[in-house]
Amino acid sequence: EMAGFYRPLDLMAAARGLQLAQVPRLVIYYLLGHNVDQVVAFVAAFGVSSGHFWLHDYAALYNNYKLLRNDVAYAGRPDAGSMAQQLCLYAQAPFCHADEFSRLFDALALEVIAPSQAACAIWVAAGLHKAAGVRVLEHCALEGQMPGAQGARAADGPLRVGFLGYPAAHKGWEVFAELALRFGDDPRYEFHHLGKGRQGGLPVTYHEVVADAQNPDAMRAAVARTGLDVALVWSIWPETFCLTAYEGLAGGAALVSNPDAGNVARLIDQSGGANGRVLADEAALAEAFASGAILALARRGVARAEYGLAYSPLTTQFWFSGEGA
Repeated sequence: EMAGFYRPLDLMAAARGLQLAQVPRLVIYYLLGHNVDQVVAFVAAFGVSSGHFWLHDYAALYNNYKLLRNDVAYAGRPDAGSMAQQLCLYAQAPFCHADEFSRLFDALALEVIAPSQAACAIWVAAGLHKAAGVRVLEHCALEGQMPGAQGARAADGPLRVGFLGYPAAHKGWEVFAELALRFGDDPRYEFHHLGKGRQGGLPVTYHEVVADAQNPDAMRAAVARTGLDVALVWSIWPETFCLTAYEGLAGGAALVSNPDAGNVARLIDQSGGANGRVLADEAALAEAFASGAILALARRGVARAEYGLAYSPLTTQFWFSGEGA
């Protein structure tokens, strides 16, 4: 219910007047757009000095929360004084996210929770903030193979290639669109967009898919129903998790991605190639389609295994298991 708009000072005053039976638990999911001093003061008004900090992106490490140089390419976090830093417009801003977040971690004892080992590795390598600890808790995992898998493909049918989710550049939409334009008339391939944000002018079949609290399985079911062979998850930033990658796999599709895609690349690599392919760059991707090498990922004549998704209880897993305060 909408309770109106209130000044931070008024909220702090109200918090100090509360008579609470126990100190509240603190979980920070996101802070972009917030003032660090106000956040620390507000938390202190509740008598809280520790909590959990979720690593959903890299705003705490750099001004570009995706670690993209000028929103174009992943180059990691640039070192101070390096050419990479000098070339990035985000480094020229009159503020520094990393400095602001350092003040937050100095004021509060925060344990960092990363949704993947890939995100955890980037956080640890940066070595910027004095966290109370770091642990990994994935948002979901594939579970038991589902009976009656759909999507068996005729032996001579085209390879069905899909893009899942909103058509955003950092998710690889432009790469997918270029593939569709180049190979849309090739009888070996068929292109599908499953998600929201229909884009015109492309040889792509659009399927509107909206997952919500009432239908959290919508994307996985749509991948299975469409019978996708390949989900192109060509993220150009190091994904901290990427739910659509898991939904694609659960729906029976193989993943195709690149080395900069963070947890997506890790998800493929750790399977020994069973989950798909990590291709070196866009040139290698185009060549795989031109030569037909990508057809090795087709599920022709068979129904590839489909899985359910077991969703994590997030931070409450620590509260009720005795693993955290």
